[in-house]
Amino acid sequence: MGVEVTFYDDPAVFAELAEPLLAADPLSTTVIGTVARITADSRSRGEVSERSEWWALVREDGVLASAAMLAEGGRAVGMFAGPMSDRAAHAIAGALLDRGEIPVGVNGALPAARLIADRLAAATGRAVGVLQRSRLHLLGELIEPAGIPGRARLARIEDVEVVRPWLEVFEAEAAIQAGRDDPGPETVPATSVVRLVEQERLWVWEHEGQVVHATGHNPPVHGVARIAPVYTPPDFRGKGFAKGCVAAVSRHLTDRGLQVCLYTDLDNQTSNHVYATLGFMPFVDQADHVFL
Repeated sequence: MGVEVTFYDDPAVFAELAEPLLAADPLSTTVIGTVARITADSRSRGEVSERSEWWALVREDGVLASAAMLAEGGRAVGMFAGPMSDRAAHAIAGALLDRGEIPVGVNGALPAARLIADRLAAATGRAVGVLQRSRLHLLGELIEPAGIPGRARLARIEDVEVVRPWLEVFEAEAAIQAGRDDPGPETVPATSVVRLVEQERLWVWEHEGQVVHATGHNPPVHGVARIAPVYTPPDFRGKGFAKGCVAAVSRHLTDRGLQVCLYTDLDNQTSNHVYATLGFMPFVDQADHVFL
């Protein structure tokens, strides 16, 4: 029967059809599952995204086998590919060429993301570069840190204007720490941070009456919650606040019966070490590919 690729513009329709696949492998598909859910929720509130978006399912010999998505705009690199066979990767690349669509980049699980990027590059006479190497980690047995001054608590509405500027520079500072060029800050609307607070998905670390760190997490999908972002302002770094808050949020999520995962930048040795000491274990490697 071969390989069939079907594209969907509606994330809710995609999520319903992809349910067996996402539920069977919720860790590897955490990005696709959470973005589809968040986007569907946004659309249900009447919000209109300025990004180019689609979701895709791949069926091999009639069997639902893998998924991908595009969320292109702002800081989004381009399409994201979940784990898939080589022939599925080639089929998605071929389907994009048939559509006359070349994303600005291809992110996702290796080796599939690289295979897709290589085929698209070959067809358009371009080369492929790696913007960022990342690793998805799964929390095993949480190792609670000791001796960190302060406490974690859920963020409150009055914390929004403190935390919002941190979220705007989070990705830029992460790039600098990993030795990449500074992409500059991004705009994070106050309404987005308010929603995180209202949904109880944003936590802060408080020390001596001052908020010194913020950790968020994505909405749980199929029993998995992904932690992000994690940010400490420069003046408060080196005191363990990030470690303490990530541990507290992880404990909160595991107490709810959820698996906890997070991404690290493989070029940021500090964050990789910190999360390893908390009990996070490597699960799958990924890379952001761009066309040169």
